[in-house]
Amino acid sequence: MTDLDKLQKDVTSLKMYFNSRASRHVCLEEVFRIRNKWKECTTFKKFKKLSAEVHGKSFDKRITETRFRVLIELTCVGKAGKKATYSAALDNARKAGCGPSELSDFFKKKGGIRNAAYG
Repeated sequence: MTDLDKLQKDVTSLKMYFNSRASRHVCLEEVFRIRNKWKECTTFKKFKKLSAEVHGKSFDKRITETRFRVLIELTCVGKAGKKATYSAALDNARKAGCGPSELSDFFKKKGGIRNAAYG
């Protein structure tokens, strides 16, 4: 299985999470896990290239600032503002030393995903 096939499989898995009735916390935990997996196995430059191939076109520069935002862009349906909020919340959690399993508690402590992103 090529890296492109592996990323496509991960993207399909994340889409199922975002399209299910699972909570946003669960979806974002899975984004965090998959982001960590890809961070360990490839460079960011290669990850961006593979992601653009999955997407079918190149991304706007704002989207390619973090692996979180790229994964969210590929999998989450919604407006750019919501995607940016999710990405910022995940990035702030990572900077605070949280792992995927601690994410829900981090969001609760901050007062929600929006507050975790911008509060």
